[in-house]
Amino acid sequence: MADTSYGYPGSVNAAALATWLPNVAAAQYCVNGPVSGRVIKNTVGDRGVTVLPGSLIGDGIYDIFNSGVDLNFASVSSGSRWDMIVLRRTWSSQTSVYTIIQGSATKSLPARNNNKGVLTDQPIALCRVQAGSSVVQEIVDLRTWAHNGGMVANDELVKNYLDEPGTTVTINEDVWVKVVTTTESSNSSSWMKLAGYGQISLWGRGSQSKANPSPPTAIGSTFLVQSGQSLVTTDHNAFGRVVWPRKFPTGLLTCFFQPADDTIFNDLNICIAGASWGNEPAHDYSAAFRIYGARNGVRDSNWPNKTIRLNWLAIGY
Repeated sequence: MADTSYGYPGSVNAAALATWLPNVAAAQYCVNGPVSGRVIKNTVGDRGVTVLPGSLIGDGIYDIFNSGVDLNFASVSSGSRWDMIVLRRTWSSQTSVYTIIQGSATKSLPARNNNKGVLTDQPIALCRVQAGSSVVQEIVDLRTWAHNGGMVANDELVKNYLDEPGTTVTINEDVWVKVVTTTESSNSSSWMKLAGYGQISLWGRGSQSKANPSPPTAIGSTFLVQSGQSLVTTDHNAFGRVVWPRKFPTGLLTCFFQPADDTIFNDLNICIAGASWGNEPAHDYSAAFRIYGARNGVRDSNWPNKTIRLNWLAIGY
């Protein structure tokens, strides 16, 4: 049980107000500090975990745990089961206690209590237990951090319980906002992905590079850009290849090559290899190119075993 709780009836005095109000006003659910409420594995009994100490905020209650809390998951007879650790708040007893809600073989959040002012469960972590194993297999962090107008989280599963329209949360490099769609007969809400760190939104797009899946067309579709300079030697068939520093998650929209050293070739174009390379001249992990330049005053596309420096830019999704 929490060592100190502010927010239950009669618990907030003048001294506690400066701590309680800014934190509970930041978000419906969040924690303070990087390690507050973090779930880690332990060796105390079978399938044991420890919830680290710290401060947690939910449904107007600010809870402080001065020490870690050990929990143990029940065994599973076959396969795997995903159980959720929650901080359960009970207003009648004014208590905040960590507990486990058993789930299913599906990696999803099980049903939880959400009767504000009576009984609520704040999701903390989703954990997988395996039949025949005394050790927790996986831990998915469901905590969020919110202060000064922003919210961050570590896993997209938090979108399953942060369901109020207007919620904006940064998850790793992606920014999500819960928007409302209104028609003449109904209103509905859904998550929309915005351009996050390292991403851009394109006003329009044409067909994508050959052999790549079609990118999304919905409003809010985001794209990723990589750029650099490479020193590449063509093979005996006069083809070269640039491997992107990071593989695009889905596919490549397009890429561009440009000579970076005109002292090697006075008249040089570098183009995607195209159909002469096969079905995948450009893809989410790399792109093949071919050189077109002047040789003895005659335009030539046969430049085998040549080392050239080139600038490149790739847009993926």
